[in-house]
Amino acid sequence: MSKVKVLAAWFVTGILCFTAFFMFRKNGAEVKVYGSSMAPTIDSGQKVFIEYHKKIKRSDVVVFDTKRMSVKPEESGYYIKRVIGLPGDSIESKNGIIYVNGREN
Repeated sequence: MSKVKVLAAWFVTGILCFTAFFMFRKNGAEVKVYGSSMAPTIDSGQKVFIEYHKKIKRSDVVVFDTKRMSVKPEESGYYIKRVIGLPGDSIESKNGIIYVNGREN
C-alpha cells in the first residue's frame, strides 16, 4: 500500500473519530461515580458515559443533579440510581425484598 493511501486512511479515521467524539459530547456527558450504592454494577471512582434521554423506563440507570433538591449540602451533587418504579406503580419493601405492583422485583 502506498504512503498516500495509508495517510488518507489515517486522515479519514481521524475525521470519523473527531466527529463521533463531538456527537457523543452533544448528546451526553461523562460523570465520575462516588459512593457504593450501585455496586457491584458500577463501582465508586468509575467513570460512566451518560446519554440525555427524556423517556425513562423501568430498570434504566439514571443520573440526576441534586442542586435544586432539598438535600444536605454535603450530600449534593450527581446521584446515580436504578429506576424500579414508574408513575402509577405500587412499590413495597418487605424483609429486604422489593415488590413492584405486587410482584417480586
